[in-house]
Amino acid sequence: MTTTTADQDKAKNKAFEDSKARAREARNARNKHENESSLGEKVSDWWDKKVASKKKKKEAKPRKRRQDKRRIDYRYAQDDPFLFIKGKSVWTGVILNTTSDDFTSYAKELSLANTNVGPWRALSIHFANQHNDSRVQYHLVTRFVPLDVSRWRDQYVNNMWNPTELFKGLVDEKVVPHIAESTPERRQYLLIRLGDFKVKGRKDPISAVLGTTAAVTEEIFDQRDLAPFREKARGVQMLMESHGATAMERADLAWLIRKALMGHYPVENGTGVSRTRPWRGGYFDEIVNSGLEVFDNYVRIPNPTPNNGMGEYSYTTTLTINYISPVIHYNYSNAWGKKLRSMPRPVDVSWRGTIISADEWKALSKPDIGRLEDEAKERDKVGAAPSLAFDQKYETAVGLKQKNEIQAQPVLVSQQRITLSAPSPDELNSVVGELQGLFGDDATLERTKGVQGYLLEEQLPGDMTPPRVGPGGLGRNFLNKFTNGVDVDGERWTDLEALAFARLDSSPSVGDDVRTKGGRMQGWRGWPIGYTLSNGAVVHFDPIVQMTKNSGAGTIIIGSSGGGKTSLSLLLFFVESEAGVQCIAIDPKDDFQNFVYYLSFGDQVREDGFMEAARDGSLGMPGSPFQPVLPEFWEETSMIHLGNGTPGMLDPWAITNDYNSGETAAREIVKLVFDERDQDALDKAFQAMRKRYSETGRIPRLAEMPSYLGEEIERLDRMEHEAEASKEAQAFLALRDAVAAMRRVQGALERAAYRQFGKLMFGHTPNAETFEIGRRRRVIITLIGLSIPDDKSPVEEWTEDQRDAAAALLSAIRQLKEVFSLSKDEYSPHLDRKGARPRLLFVDEAYFITAFKAGRSMLNVFLRQGRSRFFGVVFISQQAKDVNVLSDEKRDDDEAETNQFPTKFVFRQMGSSEARDALKLLRSSLADEDSEAMSDLSAQLLRPEDGGQMEAGVCVMSDADGRTSMLRVDRLFRELVAAAETNPGARSDAQSVSLSAVPSDWQIDNSTRDALRTGVIATEKGEVREALTRYEYDEFQYIMDGAE
Repeated sequence: MTTTTADQDKAKNKAFEDSKARAREARNARNKHENESSLGEKVSDWWDKKVASKKKKKEAKPRKRRQDKRRIDYRYAQDDPFLFIKGKSVWTGVILNTTSDDFTSYAKELSLANTNVGPWRALSIHFANQHNDSRVQYHLVTRFVPLDVSRWRDQYVNNMWNPTELFKGLVDEKVVPHIAESTPERRQYLLIRLGDFKVKGRKDPISAVLGTTAAVTEEIFDQRDLAPFREKARGVQMLMESHGATAMERADLAWLIRKALMGHYPVENGTGVSRTRPWRGGYFDEIVNSGLEVFDNYVRIPNPTPNNGMGEYSYTTTLTINYISPVIHYNYSNAWGKKLRSMPRPVDVSWRGTIISADEWKALSKPDIGRLEDEAKERDKVGAAPSLAFDQKYETAVGLKQKNEIQAQPVLVSQQRITLSAPSPDELNSVVGELQGLFGDDATLERTKGVQGYLLEEQLPGDMTPPRVGPGGLGRNFLNKFTNGVDVDGERWTDLEALAFARLDSSPSVGDDVRTKGGRMQGWRGWPIGYTLSNGAVVHFDPIVQMTKNSGAGTIIIGSSGGGKTSLSLLLFFVESEAGVQCIAIDPKDDFQNFVYYLSFGDQVREDGFMEAARDGSLGMPGSPFQPVLPEFWEETSMIHLGNGTPGMLDPWAITNDYNSGETAAREIVKLVFDERDQDALDKAFQAMRKRYSETGRIPRLAEMPSYLGEEIERLDRMEHEAEASKEAQAFLALRDAVAAMRRVQGALERAAYRQFGKLMFGHTPNAETFEIGRRRRVIITLIGLSIPDDKSPVEEWTEDQRDAAAALLSAIRQLKEVFSLSKDEYSPHLDRKGARPRLLFVDEAYFITAFKAGRSMLNVFLRQGRSRFFGVVFISQQAKDVNVLSDEKRDDDEAETNQFPTKFVFRQMGSSEARDALKLLRSSLADEDSEAMSDLSAQLLRPEDGGQMEAGVCVMSDADGRTSMLRVDRLFRELVAAAETNPGARSDAQSVSLSAVPSDWQIDNSTRDALRTGVIATEKGEVREALTRYEYDEFQYIMDGAE
């Protein structure tokens, strides 16, 4: 019987569909049963088929079973540079940076995709160019990692300038145990294979004798044999550091090993061993000691601490990801790595593979592309019936050929695994079902029977140890040659973009992070200020850290009244000052003053006469009824009440170093206090003062300006009389008006010397002490008695008192500038070294300073030069527009001047316009978005009753690394909550309890942490859209499988 080509195609297509149907039926049948077996005692149907494909079919014979008694063969590990040896393989590793998705624009999504694939492409180029190696073997491990509290504590405390005993006690006794129980954070570890260690190991003579009873003998390694791998590791780490990664340490390796073998039980993130010498095999034997029991569909892990209330066993299963179609439309916002964050239990990912260089891949694919092109011509020649499968394959081959001709790209050959654990098999099955639903129709998740123990072992860093048991003793034939993983389902060939599009980098983590540059650590993690709203991960922040990483010196905190911005500001003021940073606060509303009063004097602040004693400066003095309950805290606090200041204490010439600086400061003062029409008259006085100084060398005072103006008035008076006598009417009238104007200005100057704030600059007290910042930890500059203007009022509408107060603040800031410019290295008793003492300027209601040019100019000086001097600015205001005016060239449509503000906190906004401005502050790229998208995203910054998500205490943080996430601020201690209470009605009750100077007596509140750490919950921000039209391909294997 003759069969046509069309019939043959139909038959092949039918056979193809039938084979897929049979495979699905077989998979479903296998997943219905859970047959128990011990490791090396039972092998699945899959395993039998695997053996059958390797050997000729023979009549079945009973197999001799052997137990798997392999030792996990870690031999060596070191830091600086980090590398380890397992078996014959040598590896290094880095921790990849994470990215956040909150308030992400379409343009930002595209940028993230391109940025995330960059390190992988650079890695392939590096190995090809530097080591003539066309293949890079890697192992990407994603885990939820608990905070290493001992490491955090050491880094944090060791970077403090001079912490108080109270503060060190709070950190050690309260904060460390509190955050130890917080939500683990998602982290990506990238392990990179450096090569084979081919030198035969030598026995350590001492351990050879001591270790004979345990059958374990330590090895020693020659420095010359290790040197090439150390150099290679340094090169890889420096490359990855340039892409934001951080070098791993041995502690990270030890945790990854232990975690893989502990199921859902917590594993402390820390070694507990302070060894400076490299680790050898004996150390790994101490940490790898697991009594696993392997069943068909899971591994049962006994609880190492049965009395912890977490059940007797943990059940762990590993799933393989099998893609149904070779071409998958990829939805960036719905990427599977990102969606795994929504699972009720942490899900771990292991992704082993090899990156094949562009040149090798081009050579490998060329014959197969040519074969498909030849077949396409033959099909056309004979008139073959259309075949969808062939057409897809041919179309992909043509696209690959075009790509190779333009610019060939590296290719990825990999295997993907997902591992999850639960306290029972039923719950494990339930989570597996949820995972399958998460992947939808794009992929199937397989629980391969009989090899769960091996799949779990595959999670361990380094080459997998080939099994010595199993049918036929296959050994290395059991492992995939590209991935060195268990050869369960073959490998997948894709573009490198698959690594980036999975979005395993997606994390709500935000705040301080440690980076390495040139092998040196940069930064540390500061005080825990709160938790991410989506999963309760701890957020650390120290305003000094961003400056150590060569970022800007500014921090922005904006939000409407009652939203929580003051609470965060006061928390930072307490933490930083207690750590040794000199903190200077501009305090127009007295919030900082009241905060410090309670922390110093406790419930005495409620007693009659307390505020009067505060104003007259008698608090804590001998004989005063008000004595501090925290004497050291009060001793290190300087309260400067400008409203009660001595006349002349802010005279511009008294607080500067020379005549010219004093005149510049004086001109700024009078320009702010007096109207534009008065400036000509004032300029005459300045000219007279400069003339007198040039003649006598005597430094004047601003209080003398009326007398200098009086001399000019006398001169004009004489000229007026002369004009009148000579009957020069026009000149007479002009001179009369000039005299009248000068007398008016003279009178205003004299009145200014008696106003509450004007007297500080225009008054004079003989031998009075001038204004000084001093050296105390806390300096608070208050404006008692001032009603500050509304933030919408222009300077021209301010009252005389408001102008005076602004000028006084300007003078105080100028004195701070003198401290800033003349600062010298100081000695830190805590660090036992000299250096630049860190300082922070807290500017509350900052619009009061930025409303006039001189204030803006001085803040800009601090921002632009502060980084090099460890001098930061915390800018506290209500709206984003208050930041805009820091730009010298301000326009109505200016975006916020944020280059010098790496870190931004946005609390709730009261209107849609303010919310849109705040959104631009967080994500400047959103300025290019359409109006509807902007409205949807900015609406989240409103109060819940207005359709937003910003409850009191909730804010959005954009950190120095560009990550943005919602968080809830937590002040941790009840004492700090009480001290920061700004509502007059609630303050009396909150501050009715006194404080203790003993850290152990302070009360920590766990409620915020506990409310947010329950589960890992991800919420999509903004509309879900298909952001990219790229695909994740398996077409490369598809091409090389052979043509129809």
